[in-house]
Amino acid sequence: MEIVIKTLEYLDNLRLYPKIKTVSSPPKPVVRIDGRNLHMFCSNNYLNLATHPRVIKSNVEGTKNFGTGAGGSRLISGSTDLHKELEKVISELKNCEDSLVFSSGYLANLGVISAMAAPARSVAKELTMNMLYSLKNETVIFNDELNHASIIDACKIANVAHIRYKHVDMNDLREKLKKNRNKRKIIISDGVFSMDGNIAPLPEIVALAEEFQAITIIDDAHATGILGENGRGTAEYFNLKGKVDLEMGTLNKVFAGVGGFVSGNTDLCRFLRVASRSYIFSAAMPPGVASGLITAIKIFREEPGLRNRLLKNVEYFQSGLKKIGIHVKYYPTPIIPIIIGDESIAMSIAEELFKKGFFIPAIRWPAVPKGKARLRITVMTEHTTEQIDGLITELEELLEKYGVKNNPVHLKTLITHNV
Repeated sequence: MEIVIKTLEYLDNLRLYPKIKTVSSPPKPVVRIDGRNLHMFCSNNYLNLATHPRVIKSNVEGTKNFGTGAGGSRLISGSTDLHKELEKVISELKNCEDSLVFSSGYLANLGVISAMAAPARSVAKELTMNMLYSLKNETVIFNDELNHASIIDACKIANVAHIRYKHVDMNDLREKLKKNRNKRKIIISDGVFSMDGNIAPLPEIVALAEEFQAITIIDDAHATGILGENGRGTAEYFNLKGKVDLEMGTLNKVFAGVGGFVSGNTDLCRFLRVASRSYIFSAAMPPGVASGLITAIKIFREEPGLRNRLLKNVEYFQSGLKKIGIHVKYYPTPIIPIIIGDESIAMSIAEELFKKGFFIPAIRWPAVPKGKARLRITVMTEHTTEQIDGLITELEELLEKYGVKNNPVHLKTLITHNV
């Protein structure tokens, strides 16, 4: 217990313990917190589908018809018509043969990555000890150093060797693949990196995977519904559909529900249904949620204007930042980080923004490395140009006030961070 108290004291002394704000309204561009209306620029509800009337109606009807919970795991009693339909709709969206739905994106990564790392161990331990020994010692996971925490944790519990390569550094990845040429290899990367908004260099990853005969897994949590002509994600964005073995994703961002999924060919998905422990031993997502997600995906495909308006807001915000001297590299993703660097300054700026009516919590260690604290700003389809202009005005004033805007060190970080 003493170590717990000391840890809390350490976090409190350095202002690292998060002050969680309680939101008393839906995740719209304006939210209610502590009796005040604030402009929210930190939500993953990118297309504002969480409050779409058809999505809400579908969620309610699904709950009325199937109850508030599934009543079991997918392999026992938890697979309903709605879960199967959701998997079908996701497969059509991703243009893949099959898909599995998990209760969360975190569980999807834990289950899929650990199962793919040691497939025999997952299903037939007592029959294949020699194969198990070989897999444990011969499988190596190659993991971008800025991948999401769920990927990092999945690599740890997979109980095989995992090597972190420098962020989007394909030369580093190549050298590490070369050193493990004779091993069974799996390359894992975010499609869009959650704290930076930049896009993985998928063409180079696929080329290296083909050269070194590696399995590829891409986490499209922030790319599905955003990237590609039809919103199918990173592979479509680079015209590489069919070249990635497994495409992961979450259902709580663009599609505004909760859950995770994996899409791939029929054999891989059939295997994962009996090998992913987080799929086997977790209760299925509530049927009402599945119903709402089905409708959200249908709306997304029917109304491409939603995504087009989002990307226009992204461009508008980026151009506004450039006008005040913050030159972040443009990516067609709604995540726009402004690197402050110092944790205390980042906290102070976030607190002042809150007082001025803008809700953007500071992101700091351990979510990002020490010395790289930031404002992780996200825009939504329903943000107005007036709201964006208002935020840019406040940012310019606060960055100047705290010496960030004119500080050469911080300015260099701002300019080069996503290059």
